[in-house]
Amino acid sequence: MKITKKVERWFTVPQDEDGAKLLIKHLSPAETQSIAGECSTQKFEFRGEGDEPVMIQNQNVGQLTEKLTMASVKGWEKIYDEDGKDLPFNPRNLRKAIKGIDGFINVVSEFRSQLSEELEKEKKDQEKN
Repeated sequence: MKITKKVERWFTVPQDEDGAKLLIKHLSPAETQSIAGECSTQKFEFRGEGDEPVMIQNQNVGQLTEKLTMASVKGWEKIYDEDGKDLPFNPRNLRKAIKGIDGFINVVSEFRSQLSEELEKEKKDQEKN
C-alpha cells in the first residue's frame, strides 16, 4: 500500500470572456468519503415494537457540494471581484466566488469529473504498456 500522489491540473473556464483558469485537485475516494461523512447525520429509530433499530442517514447536499468545491479548487487566474479588481486566491475569496459567481460550483464539478476521467484513461494507458 502506498499513499496516492497529489494530482492538480489547470482548466480554462469555457466561454469566459476573461479567460479564467482554475487549478483543480483530484480528490481521492478517501478524501471524498471523509467530506461526505462530515456533511451527513445519522440516527437510529425504532419503527415498531420489538423491531430492530433502523439507521436513518441524512446528507446535507448543499454543504457537501460546497466542501467538495473548497477541497478541489487550489488556485485561480483571472478571477475578479465585483469592481473588476483581481481577486487573490485564498479560502475566504473562494467562498466569495462560490456564493457570488453564477455556475461556479457547476464548473468546478465538471472539471473534477474531467480530471477523474483523464486520470482513469492515463491509468489504463499505463497498464497497457
